[in-house]
Amino acid sequence: MGPKTPPQLAGKWQVLCMLSLCCWGWVSGQLHYSVVEESEPGTLVGNVAQDLGLKVADLLSRRLRLGAEENGQYFSLSLMSGALAVNQKIDRESLCAASTSCLLPVQVVTEHPLELIRVEVEILDLNDNSPSFATPEREIRISESAALGARFPLDSAQDPDVGTNTVSFYTLSPSSHFSLNVKTLKDGKLFPELVLEQQLDRETQARHQLVLTAVDGGVPARSGTTLISVTVLDINDNAPTFQSSVLRVGLPENAPVGTLLLRLNATDPDEGTNGQLDYSFGDHTSEAVRNLFGLDPSSGAIHVLGPIDFEESSFYEIHARARDQGQPAMEGHCVIQVDVGDANDNAPEVLLASLVNPVLESTPVGTVVGLFNVRDRDSGRNGEVSLDLSPDLPFQIKPSENHYSLLTSQPLDREATSHYIIELLAHDAGSPPLHAHLTIRLNISDVNDNTPYFTQQLYTAYIPENRPPGSLLCTVAASDPDTGDNARLTYSIVGNQIQGSPASSFVYVNPEDGRIFAQRTFDYELLQMLQIVVGVRDSGSPPLHANTSLHVFVLDQNDNAPTVLHPRPGREFSLPQRLPRSAPPGSLVTKVTAVDADAGHNAWLSYSLLPQSTAPGLFLVSAHTGEVSSDGTLKYMEVTLRPTDSHSHCYRTCFSPASDGSDFTFLRPLSVQQPSAFAPEPDAFRSRSNTLLERSQQAPPNTDWRFSQAQRPGTSGSQNGDETGTWPNNQFDTEMLQAMILASASEAADGSSTLGGGAGTMGLSARYGPQFTLQHVPDYRQNVYIPGSNATLTNAAGKRDGKAPAGGNGNKKKSGKKEKK
Repeated sequence: MGPKTPPQLAGKWQVLCMLSLCCWGWVSGQLHYSVVEESEPGTLVGNVAQDLGLKVADLLSRRLRLGAEENGQYFSLSLMSGALAVNQKIDRESLCAASTSCLLPVQVVTEHPLELIRVEVEILDLNDNSPSFATPEREIRISESAALGARFPLDSAQDPDVGTNTVSFYTLSPSSHFSLNVKTLKDGKLFPELVLEQQLDRETQARHQLVLTAVDGGVPARSGTTLISVTVLDINDNAPTFQSSVLRVGLPENAPVGTLLLRLNATDPDEGTNGQLDYSFGDHTSEAVRNLFGLDPSSGAIHVLGPIDFEESSFYEIHARARDQGQPAMEGHCVIQVDVGDANDNAPEVLLASLVNPVLESTPVGTVVGLFNVRDRDSGRNGEVSLDLSPDLPFQIKPSENHYSLLTSQPLDREATSHYIIELLAHDAGSPPLHAHLTIRLNISDVNDNTPYFTQQLYTAYIPENRPPGSLLCTVAASDPDTGDNARLTYSIVGNQIQGSPASSFVYVNPEDGRIFAQRTFDYELLQMLQIVVGVRDSGSPPLHANTSLHVFVLDQNDNAPTVLHPRPGREFSLPQRLPRSAPPGSLVTKVTAVDADAGHNAWLSYSLLPQSTAPGLFLVSAHTGEVSSDGTLKYMEVTLRPTDSHSHCYRTCFSPASDGSDFTFLRPLSVQQPSAFAPEPDAFRSRSNTLLERSQQAPPNTDWRFSQAQRPGTSGSQNGDETGTWPNNQFDTEMLQAMILASASEAADGSSTLGGGAGTMGLSARYGPQFTLQHVPDYRQNVYIPGSNATLTNAAGKRDGKAPAGGNGNKKKSGKKEKK
């Protein structure tokens, strides 16, 4: 139903109907009315009674009414006024569709007389419908290869309205590729067409959306639209393309097998099979790359297949291609450049280029003794290597352009350290850093910079006299901290004179081991000590040498029998000496003085009477002094004295009374004999001998013993002197003193010297001073009485040993200190 007709418009239509009826009544006798569709019920169509010339008053009687036609439902006829009105809204498009004329026949019946009047009501079109398309969207498929100017029919819009209210024209939304062409058919209908104005490219725009609008001619105009979707059909006109012809990717070294390198993403703007791609390696891909990488043909994923080692190759180039399935197939290519990222998986290496080994210990500080190269197969920070040296070594590392130098940093001393264990530590700058070690043993070679030295500055050797030549004296030992020839030592006797002869004639040193042997037999009585200088020399160049002193002491052997100095046979006995018969007991008859050329215990002497003496009870002999004193009535006797040393040598002498009977006259002495030549000793003598032996085994006397020049032999005793001196303090001086005493005693026996300060003392006073005395006189230093001299040995109390009690101890005092032997 159309919109309601305004009242003004309805009045105009009524006038028009009336005029028509008048015309028809005259022409055909039919009534013709018109009414606009969609008029509201009650709208007056026309007054039939009036148009038929019927009076209003007659209408009731004439029973004016509508006939029984189907169209009667649309109208109503008033019996009172004869007016024909719209009974319900009328939709022209429903009744007449697209017909240009829409007439509804209506019958009007009157009675009295019965008449049938035909009435035609024309339903006038109202622009109450907009143009419309059969579908809201129309899809058109056009190949991208379609030629320019190609036309593609479009659906026409439908408008139920007629006349000018129907579709009047079409419009198309703006498009660079399409335009609209409208054809007019013979029936006046409009037929729109889509015209291709620009070449289609599906890959550029696969779908075009257009809006087609149909507009009618009504006032106001009404329109309808439809969406035209143009789908561009593909042809295989595009090759696959990659995002870039060169793809650069990074891959860490040691990436596990299966690691995704990248996923190729080639594109093909074509559609369907034209755009379905397969991936593969290009022809330029090497076999090595094919072994390391795998390419999935469907997804384009490239995975690691083998070990990736930066040190083997830091760069790989993969040629890949993508091929579509069109006909003909088209393909695209790209190159994947793989940069292998270095991992710190290689420890640095230290390579010894050159090494001076051994190194002289005299090498100056700063001397290059070794060259080293370092390398690391890694790169970047992972390949930056530092070389360090173990601390506390006299060496340092100095880096150079492409190597390291090992230099001495301190003086070397082979004797302190003969070799060095040098540990070189290389570490890279990776994270975490890797390390490498190189250990070398650097030997220090010797130079002759050390003088050999003896283990002792003074060696002392002792050899008993009379030993045969070749006897070992001692062994000297020297050391040299150097090594090799520099430490190969040769011993020698340094040239010096001993008693006018070369020292080498006395001793011999083995040049290799330092053993020193006697070259001759030594006689203690001739030579008591040798002072030898022993030298040692190394074999270096130049050689170095050192000396030491060797004191060889000749030890005395009891190889000399005691010698009687007084009385001397053939001299003292030639002049008889008389002793009054009235001499009381204890009177000094004579004194026998004997010496022994030996020393020490071998020179200890004791005196005794032999059993074969003719007067064993008339005389007494002091065991220590040799003084013979009377002990009864004097008569002729023969006395045998035995001065004995520790080895029991003896001496015999005889006495007889004077011819006048008043004095005794000394007869001749007998020779010294071994004890075996005499009869056994009586008990009294044995007792004294034992006492003497015990005394000889005692330690030397203490400091109470002195040597005094004021003491003289005689029956009245001795005087004490005040002048004392110090006893020599070593064995050599003691033995020298003994020799001097013996020589002085011999001179005194000849009456040529005394033990005083004269020249005949062999320099005692010169050696030991004018106040010389004997201190610590050992027991074996017998009291020596020398006739004509003013010296004798006494004890500190001023008593001669001759006055000592039998047994030989005298008045000797024991010291509180430990006595020296």
